[in-house]
Amino acid sequence: MDFEDAFDRAPTHPNASLLPAALGIADACAPKHGREFIVAVATGCDLVCRLALSLRQPLETGGWYPPPILGAFGATAAVSRLLRLTSTQITDAFSLLLCQNTCPGEIKHSPDSVIRAVREAFPAQAAVLSSLLAQRGVPGFAHPFEGKSGFFSLYAAGKYEPGDLLDDLGERYWIEQLSFKKWPCCRGTHAYIEAAQSLRRSHAFSVLEIAQIRIVGAELQRMLCELEAQKRKPRTVIDAKFSLPFTVAAALSHPEVTLGSFTPASLLDSSLLALASKVVFEVSAEDRSARCGR
Repeated sequence: MDFEDAFDRAPTHPNASLLPAALGIADACAPKHGREFIVAVATGCDLVCRLALSLRQPLETGGWYPPPILGAFGATAAVSRLLRLTSTQITDAFSLLLCQNTCPGEIKHSPDSVIRAVREAFPAQAAVLSSLLAQRGVPGFAHPFEGKSGFFSLYAAGKYEPGDLLDDLGERYWIEQLSFKKWPCCRGTHAYIEAAQSLRRSHAFSVLEIAQIRIVGAELQRMLCELEAQKRKPRTVIDAKFSLPFTVAAALSHPEVTLGSFTPASLLDSSLLALASKVVFEVSAEDRSARCGR
């Protein structure tokens, strides 16, 4: 439903696939003490955050979609902890996961696909399967992360910072720095929803008076506005949640942005679509300068 947590320092959603995997394994196996479950969640979440922070080449550079890929390792860590695997078995579980774990960036570009809405199911399933196989003695390989053809080599061209993985390990837990979505849509839309709501509260105007809505953002937000025709008139609910034109229009039109703002009926709302068609996006001058090295 897109109400998951977020780690804004290195954009990812650490617990979106972890919690379903951990709850599933705790339900299927012997009952666990609540404290043990919390330890497993905190440990797995911390791994996702540390992996994300350590990358010195964004996964997007290679055409990957980061949240499910990174989240799968945290889910595997949590499940392995609940199964009380040995250190060797945990390494095996990460190895077996690496053989299954993928999510292409193409997931962002198909207007009729709803895969994005259920993407966390795949890493959750892979985490459970990998951990159970490791528990039963299926061996992996010695270095699933830092090996010659391990995670960092495959996904980030070997560009990572070990200190971000290991500094204060077991003492500082990044789970304390998570935030939670106020609105059930892509985290990248939230600043714009807040701005639209602030404008609506501060100035008495009708949406019928709006001639154009100009929004400025970083290159990262471009995916939420292109292709323009697709984002102004999304064909699936999940695509509407990843559309700046649609979410801004909803924020200006509705008392609040809720799950009710994203329904098949709302995709056909002519007044909402008319407002979305007035949204124009541009990359900020500061972001352009930074990318040019100025």
